[in-house]
Amino acid sequence: MNKEISKVFLGADHRGVGVKLYLIEMLNAAGYQTVDLGTNDVDTPVDFPDIAKKLADAMLEDTKSRGILICGTGAGMEIP
Repeated sequence: MNKEISKVFLGADHRGVGVKLYLIEMLNAAGYQTVDLGTNDVDTPVDFPDIAKKLADAMLEDTKSRGILICGTGAGMEIP
């Protein structure tokens, strides 16, 4: 565990929820503080740029944090 990282923010679209929840479990087990920024609804499509912005804004407020974004295609979360 890197003690310089204050917390890890995670966000996903509806197709990435399972992977996000798995990562949260693994990170928590490794001693990291995690913050789930959504979504948690696998049945309702979401605009993944909205999730990405939420994560980016959270990281700007906490410069010692890290973030992980997961989406079904791998391309959506890179849209600026």
